[in-house]
This record gives sequence, structure tokens and C-alpha cells, in this order.
Amino acid sequence: MSAQATTYTLLVTLFESIGYAGTYTTLGGRFGTCDAAGYGFSDLNYANAIVYGISSYKLNGACRYSTIWTSTGYTGSVKGFSTQNVNFVGYPLNDNVRSMKVGA
Repeated sequence: MSAQATTYTLLVTLFESIGYAGTYTTLGGRFGTCDAAGYGFSDLNYANAIVYGISSYKLNGACRYSTIWTSTGYTGSVKGFSTQNVNFVGYPLNDNVRSMKVGA
């Protein structure tokens, strides 16, 4: 049995400020780009700390939808989007995005 290299696929870029500005970080996956099953990020506390609070984000690859929550584990206030990029997450999610699911 041979070892198969695992590649990292960029899925989401998270930004500090409205309009995709300021400090940013990325989220990715090891199973290719988004599909119908999608990806889940149940704890974005570390990503939030890196960008000083998530205010906007861009989906990458085949990712076309996202749902975000104010608490880890996909709980708290929820907001769903059907467009690829989110210029501003709105309130009460601004600086409080703690979990996210993305898919195609």
C-alpha cells in the first residue's frame, strides 16, 4: 500500500473588515473543493483571533453557499447566504462568526 499525498484546497478567505479588507486568513480542506456534502468548520475562534473578528469573506473553488453561526458547533444566531462572496456579515454576526458550513 502506497501513501497518497494529501493536498490542501483553499475554500474560504476570511477578512477583518467590511468589503474584503484588512487582515485575512484562509480555511481549506483536504478532500478537494466544495461539493453537495460541503465542509464544516465548527470552531472558528482561532480564525477570529487572527483577523480580529470576521466581518466579510470570499468563497473559493466550487463553494457557492455558506451558513454562519455566532457560536461554535453550529449553534447560536444563524445566517445563510446564497451568493458566493459576503461583503458584510451583518449584525449580530459582525466580529462574531464562530462556525461555518460551505458547499456547492
